[in-house]
Amino acid sequence: MSLNESTELPPPDSSSSVSSNRMDGSGASDLIKDDKYHLDTVVFRVEDRSFMIPKYHFEKSTDYFTPLFQKGDTVISLQDVSIDEFTALLKLLYPTYSQTPTLSQNEWLSVLKLATRWTMIEPRQFAIDHLDLESMLPTERLILAKAYNVADWMQLSYIQLLPKMAGMPIKEASKLGLELAVRLCRIVDGILLNYFREPRFESSGIVVEELFKEEFEDEPAKLDAIDRVVMARECGVAEWLWAALRELIERPTGITPDEVEKLGLETTFNLYQARMRYLYPIRQKAQENFLNRDINIMDAIYIEFEDELEEMERQAGKFHRPSSGSATPTP
Repeated sequence: MSLNESTELPPPDSSSSVSSNRMDGSGASDLIKDDKYHLDTVVFRVEDRSFMIPKYHFEKSTDYFTPLFQKGDTVISLQDVSIDEFTALLKLLYPTYSQTPTLSQNEWLSVLKLATRWTMIEPRQFAIDHLDLESMLPTERLILAKAYNVADWMQLSYIQLLPKMAGMPIKEASKLGLELAVRLCRIVDGILLNYFREPRFESSGIVVEELFKEEFEDEPAKLDAIDRVVMARECGVAEWLWAALRELIERPTGITPDEVEKLGLETTFNLYQARMRYLYPIRQKAQENFLNRDINIMDAIYIEFEDELEEMERQAGKFHRPSSGSATPTP
């Protein structure tokens, strides 16, 4: 038979299990909705684009959309959401047939952002589990941890930042935030006092001269540990400042929050740098060994940041589904 010859196909089997019945009213009242596979759809507007999708995940994963669905609007507009962000979420919720969704780092970040905003428990956890933390700088991860209440990321960032505090330039500390830099220095200072201290009083004068050189040349000094530092600067007595700073560097206790307020963040940061040099010489080998010692750094971090971590855990608590029942992530 040539390719040009027409071939008459046999008529369809009348006993076929597939039939085409129009939902025009004839017999429609006899139909029973399937409990699982009769899905309602919803139309979302994001920027200038419409998305018609099943409601399923937006009903089962969160209560955020319930009042919006109850209004019965034909189209639900989503504000402050980009097309790319929403598409990334849909890519996770409605993957193509027989494929596990593969999202980029930016897409996972979009999922985390929207799932956190809309209290979508499973998608949020999926994003947290799949984001590549190793590719992030500690400061980047710290920003995300605070934005989306992920305490584990916050603690991990602090752990990675601690060895960098010794010898950190003031400009870099300012980018990190001087208040945070001072608090991280306080943790390192406490660890050094407890585990690394050796008598080195003869060297602290050199450290003072290196880190506070400009003040000896241009500014006054102070008179009594913390108060002497303030007064020495006001009165212009460099000898008072020298003695006070040396005393603060060599004393066996750290700098309290009240003392930080008196000294100021920049002075406190430099003072901690001096104490770290005094207590533990800054060498690459020393920094490498810093986390290898038998030190419970997590406890030290928790003590310093207890309030923030507890508040973060409290905020994240709304993403913990009750144990009585959990919605499955797929319809």
